[in-house]
Amino acid sequence: MLRHGQRLEVVAERLNAVGEAVCRSGGSELRVFGLLPGERARVSVDHVASGASVAFGSVLARGVTSAERRRAPCARAQDCSGCPLMVATPALQRALKTALVEEALGVAIDAYLDDPEGELGYRWSSKRVVAGQPGALVLGSYRRGTHHVASMSACLVDHPAIARAADRITAVANDLGVEPFDERSGRGDLRYVWLKTNQAGQVLVTLISGGPDSAAASVAAQLDDVAGVFWAVQPSAGNAIRGSDAVHLRGVGTIDVELAGETRGQGPLSFLQPNPAMAERCYAEMVRDLRGERALDLYSGAGITAALLRRSFREVQVVESFPEAAEALGVLPQTVVEYLTRLESAQPPDVVLANPPRAGLGAEVCARLLELGAARLHVMSCNPVSMARDLQALSARYRLESVRAYDTLPQTMHVELVVRLVLKR
Repeated sequence: MLRHGQRLEVVAERLNAVGEAVCRSGGSELRVFGLLPGERARVSVDHVASGASVAFGSVLARGVTSAERRRAPCARAQDCSGCPLMVATPALQRALKTALVEEALGVAIDAYLDDPEGELGYRWSSKRVVAGQPGALVLGSYRRGTHHVASMSACLVDHPAIARAADRITAVANDLGVEPFDERSGRGDLRYVWLKTNQAGQVLVTLISGGPDSAAASVAAQLDDVAGVFWAVQPSAGNAIRGSDAVHLRGVGTIDVELAGETRGQGPLSFLQPNPAMAERCYAEMVRDLRGERALDLYSGAGITAALLRRSFREVQVVESFPEAAEALGVLPQTVVEYLTRLESAQPPDVVLANPPRAGLGAEVCARLLELGAARLHVMSCNPVSMARDLQALSARYRLESVRAYDTLPQTMHVELVVRLVLKR
């Protein structure tokens, strides 16, 4: 049984879905950030989970180094765990992600697609946690397995315009003596910052506070180098970032983002694919060679795939539950379950496209889709585990035609899947 503070030598067996090295000691699993498969290291045990079957540790010294290890281009890589694969060569990153997907799905993928020119500066949407002290704020991310916030100043994977805006916000808030929100006490002000950009390098900022008493307006007044600033409140416990309705403080209300030849206005709280260049390739695969009379686009988001479908289908119905996105699409917000429950049609659609959240379609949606019986079902997923569950449920009526993996977040274990299914005859 592992103990807090214990020091021991371990060998990294593999990386898990969040990029931690999985090591074994006796009957316990030790998860360590900063090791690659095959590396041996001396580590310290920092935390033991309830039941003592899983523990978390940190590297004291490496003894055996992988031949696929490289020097991380970011000076913050050792402290910030947001890019756990930054020390791995592109070839090893590809191999690790492929293995993760194939193990979860139980099938070989048909293609793995990446962008060799897009390792850095690819992220157009970034969320930062606010920590530190008044006058010495840090905008960053939680280090894996802790509540230590590592600085993301001058982050290399963020679009340069986002990185500049985040550093400017930090400087302004420090000059004003803004207090960071403390989750334990429930006191303080600034809690998160959400930044988005577009092809023109415009930046839309949402300042998110822990309560209604906030200096957000004072901060916004000095952010004259960003396109627009909003303020939202998120007082609840947990790690949810998106707050309540956003208040427009200055500048423009939306920025135009072009994806797959379609331009959409992005508001403060709407979802934006963090890597638009790779997202375009996913969307293209979702609609490749499709044409017909009727299509459904579930979890439509900004409506890009719906627009692509309209080029080849007479009728396209869209479903979106988030109010801001639904309003932009000109539909009433409703969940996919609500829509499929109310759907009445003697003729099933030619195709259903679905891009669900990380939790996947889920049992109820899968059951409704099986009843609907569309000729084709194409699903985009950011989670191989939930995708595997959905595929198992859908296999009652659908045959797996193809699986493609897209490296949408280089330097991480994240991978986007596009799965195409065909109704069994």
